[in-house]
Amino acid sequence: MLHQELQVPLQPSTFWTDSTTVLRYIDNDTARFKTFVANRINVIREATKPSQWKYVRTTENPADLPSRGLKAKSLAQSRTWIDGPSFLLNNECDWPEQPMQRKESLQNDPEVKNMATVNTIKVEEDKEPMNKLIDYYSEWHKLKRAVAWILKLKRTLQQLKDERKELSRTIIQAEKTLKSKGSLERSGEQKMANLPEDRLLPDKPPFTNTGVDFFWAL
Repeated sequence: MLHQELQVPLQPSTFWTDSTTVLRYIDNDTARFKTFVANRINVIREATKPSQWKYVRTTENPADLPSRGLKAKSLAQSRTWIDGPSFLLNNECDWPEQPMQRKESLQNDPEVKNMATVNTIKVEEDKEPMNKLIDYYSEWHKLKRAVAWILKLKRTLQQLKDERKELSRTIIQAEKTLKSKGSLERSGEQKMANLPEDRLLPDKPPFTNTGVDFFWAL
């Protein structure tokens, strides 16, 4: 915020906290924090780098003085409140060392979400049918009977397949024959034969002789 509001250039900044837990949160970029902590860690990381954050003991932390009940007059006279810890007057190499707790794992931290673990088991399945039969049948004679039935079923299915092919060929041939006969029957207009002359004589009444006189060969 100071970098954004001040109109003067600032040297690289250092930020201090007396909480090793906060430092572990800032340093860790793999853990999934719960919402409250995650939002605040994101704000810190957007504005600063983890390397800019340092640890200060609670007894040397100026921000902790008001929480100890120090009155305003005492704060105004406190050099720690005004200037910060005395070690800031030294070179950076002489500043207090960072605690080892900063590198501790966050595995059991209550603010870290539990990661779901999924275990998978890969089973290599034997694709060889004969091996499956051998594993299934414990006795030799049962295995032989099973193989015999399988071979018989194979021959039966093959025979049915061949019969279907033969039937299909027969149906196709019959269809061709019927189509050919139908074409011959429709090849010309059918004409009936003339009646004999004795049937045309007027001295006999109609329908004296009934029946079929002439017909075309079937």
